[in-house]
Amino acid sequence: GGTISNCTFTGNRATYGGGIQCEDTGQVFNCTLSAYSAYYGAAVRLRNGGIITNCMINNNLAYAGGGGIQIVGNGVAFGCTVLGNTSSNYAGGIYCWQGGTVTNCTVSNNKAVYGGGIQCEEGGTVDNSTITGNQAYYGGGLRCRKGGISRNCRINNNTAYGGAGVQHVENGAIRNCAMSGNMATNSGGGVYCYHGGAVENCVISGNSAASGGGLLAESGGTIVNTIIQFNGAATGTNYLNTGSGMTYSYCDTIPLAPGAGNITADPRFLDPGAADFHFMP
Repeated sequence: GGTISNCTFTGNRATYGGGIQCEDTGQVFNCTLSAYSAYYGAAVRLRNGGIITNCMINNNLAYAGGGGIQIVGNGVAFGCTVLGNTSSNYAGGIYCWQGGTVTNCTVSNNKAVYGGGIQCEEGGTVDNSTITGNQAYYGGGLRCRKGGISRNCRINNNTAYGGAGVQHVENGAIRNCAMSGNMATNSGGGVYCYHGGAVENCVISGNSAASGGGLLAESGGTIVNTIIQFNGAATGTNYLNTGSGMTYSYCDTIPLAPGAGNITADPRFLDPGAADFHFMP
């Protein structure tokens, strides 16, 4: 338990939670945490509870997971800026494992091997957040592995080898999100669904990759009521399917996707040539 507020912390090390660890309860408000290192949760680790609110988390290093924050089982990050952190393995910015909630946060310019901005593993919810300018080998902005949900998020200008905006592995869902300006050097510029994952009510436009400029679905994936237009790739400009088990319904993309209710209509963006994917009034 306990409360920490209006403090600046810098330059400590630990195995778990280089700066602060909250166990079961605890609150951290309006703090800056920088230049920490740890194996998990370089700046902050929330385990089975705790909340971090309106904090700046920058330039920290995790050797295993969670360059900025790790949330285990429970805990909330609200209104935080998670900037310029690094993980040598999972989750450059925030690592949600078996739960955790990230709301109204900006997660930018973080780096990892998997999940440059955020990794949700076996759970976790990301709401109304901006995930931008992050880098990874897989899942430049967000990576969901065996679970995790992202809702009402802006996921843009991230880079990766595969799944520059989002990568789903075996499970996970994104709903009401916009992916644009993401670039994969190999596959899945906007989204990469690998053996599962759901994309619902999203806009995937202005992304690029060598294959599957907007979306790559490999051996699974459920795509519903989503616009996949104005992306770029040498193979599969907007989307590419490999293997079997993926489904599309009520989507707008070119070429026409197989499935119920799919169309190839102009989505009437304001100025797609200038990467303005707001809808015309």
